[in-house]
Amino acid sequence: MPATAASRVAIASNVLLDGRLALFHETQKWLAVADLHFGYELSQRAAGRLPIQPSGHGNWPDRKAPVFFSTTKGHKAYGFAGSPSIYTEALLQCLQDLAAQKPDGPWCVNTYRLQEAVDHVVTRKALEINRVVPPTSDNTAKIDLHWLTAPPKALVYIRTKPPEALRDIVSVACNRQGVTLARAEPGKPVGRELVLQLPTGSYEFSAQFKNKREAKRSEHVYPIWCTLEFTP
Repeated sequence: MPATAASRVAIASNVLLDGRLALFHETQKWLAVADLHFGYELSQRAAGRLPIQPSGHGNWPDRKAPVFFSTTKGHKAYGFAGSPSIYTEALLQCLQDLAAQKPDGPWCVNTYRLQEAVDHVVTRKALEINRVVPPTSDNTAKIDLHWLTAPPKALVYIRTKPPEALRDIVSVACNRQGVTLARAEPGKPVGRELVLQLPTGSYEFSAQFKNKREAKRSEHVYPIWCTLEFTP
């Protein structure tokens, strides 16, 4: 269906989510469809149709950019009642932060990095529900999707050596220039790691253990993720 102003919501600079569950860029003319059944477009192509086109308004060329699918043929897609699906949530999170990189200019999200970041986030979430959810796309064209106006956030995984020492962590503080910016505290039950999401930059991390011992380390945080390991 054509996107209307009433069915759109902005989720990043110039990036809109519309009533088709389609993400599209207002100026760069790319589109991604969230939670699209893997075989749908293929069957439409076989019938001589190209259903996944940016808007239906204006003189658009045939689509050249990839469509990102929530899963691969033969696998199911999953979600939780009252929440976005695992794939849609990952796609939004990666467009906003986790898929950004800065090789030699402003922070940019491209199709290669987006696929890598979405695969990482979806795979980790799928492990929580003991399912296999392999997202995919229909080609490998590298296209710059959008540019961020501020440094992106990255995932920070906090682990211990040995792994069972994680249950002895009281908290992990994230400090910059002497100021605590974030703190991770283990929940119940304690999983295999603690997770923070922090803006890109260099930090001092301090882990407090039950035996009153403190472990410290410095780390530069950069998308998609980094892992910190503490030994009590």
